[in-house]
Amino acid sequence: MNWLYIKVLLILLGSILAINNGAIHTHSIPPITKTDLIIPLIFGIIAIQFLLGIQASNKYSDIFWEKPKWNSNFFNLKQPVQFFYFGSWFLIISAIPTIMITFIKSREYMLDAMMPFLFGIGLLIGVVLSIYIFKKKYK
Repeated sequence: MNWLYIKVLLILLGSILAINNGAIHTHSIPPITKTDLIIPLIFGIIAIQFLLGIQASNKYSDIFWEKPKWNSNFFNLKQPVQFFYFGSWFLIISAIPTIMITFIKSREYMLDAMMPFLFGIGLLIGVVLSIYIFKKKYK
């Protein structure tokens, strides 16, 4: 099965749903400030290391993980990094329409719209860092 097409289809579906939802039109409680935007970024990086650290010692995980790639099965529980790699890109790409629509229609909510995007960036950075942190686990 060619997983690339399934991944692209899911990302397109997420983007279409984001477009359908339109602009963000309410603030989070409490309201997000510019300095709060660092939280999802750092949380994504740390969370991936924690989760992959647990998976590195999981006896059901493969002995070696493949480096993240677009044409891999992201539902293979023995290769957890593939799921997080896809999830990070899903968040990044599907958040872009929301950010753009919010920028056009209601700029005062831009910080709220950027949170999922920055969490996806944090996850992606975390996945890339995991290649170095868990280098003995990767092929």
